[in-house]
Amino acid sequence: MNQLLFECPLRRKRDLFLARQRARQIASLLNYDRERQARIAAAVFEVAGQVCGKSDARVRFQISGDSLHVSVLPRSALFLVLPLPADEGKCDRTDLAWAVQELDRFTPLNVVEEARQQNQELLRALQELQAARKELACLRGLSLRVAC
Repeated sequence: MNQLLFECPLRRKRDLFLARQRARQIASLLNYDRERQARIAAAVFEVAGQVCGKSDARVRFQISGDSLHVSVLPRSALFLVLPLPADEGKCDRTDLAWAVQELDRFTPLNVVEEARQQNQELLRALQELQAARKELACLRGLSLRVAC
């Protein structure tokens, strides 16, 4: 059974930010972790940007079986299929479409806020990368001391 969650036309550049915002919010409702939410939002923004302004361009989010399906038309019928998290989310599956409609109604697009969110995701990823590099350097130093 397919359950349509959200569909957004991609007529103007501001629609890209709306698609990104909804992608992040839907991923959150489905209980994906923060890293996965950021990846889904970034992927939607990137692929949607390639078709924005073309006739009948749109992004569609739906649940099919145990997966989230994201389509960006007309470029691809389906470009992202992700298994749903084991803990399916913050709301019951039957209420999910309603919750997304409420998001659309009560969280209008705020481009500045979405850009701020994107910056926070980038900064968090850079901090994690820096921490991983330090840990790797420590491990390399430790293995050199043990080998000597």
